[in-house]
Amino acid sequence: MPPEAIQLFKLLCDLLPTEATEAAVRQRLKPLTTAVDPVRRQFGRTYLTLGGVSFKLTAVFEAPALHLYQVTLRVTPAAYAAIRAFARALPGAAAPTLPGTAEWQNSWLGLLPRLRLRPAAGGKGVSARFVGLMPTKKVIVLTQL
Repeated sequence: MPPEAIQLFKLLCDLLPTEATEAAVRQRLKPLTTAVDPVRRQFGRTYLTLGGVSFKLTAVFEAPALHLYQVTLRVTPAAYAAIRAFARALPGAAAPTLPGTAEWQNSWLGLLPRLRLRPAAGGKGVSARFVGLMPTKKVIVLTQL
């Protein structure tokens, strides 16, 4: 379960800066998903909900071009722990697994940590906010910077 969760996190970190379309997100996440909910359109945004073994995610596509802007990832406690440990190790990694620079920040007494990934050559980065206050509800919000 945790290797799948880390693979999902890496994939989302790769997709967000590229301004991916809904079709591209569906295609790239297809091997990891087991359920797809219908697409909703509301207030100029499109919402795509996908589910997997250890996660459920909602992808938000912003108008007018409908590119991927934000992903809310609800995961099991085991998957959350694996992703958080992976993300926490990124800033000090000798051989980074994601391109660019990584910065880990603690806020609210360490209860709401955030990982910021910035590309080495400029461009858009990714912010991942970890919300794990409840024992059974673990959420990671990934946003394009």
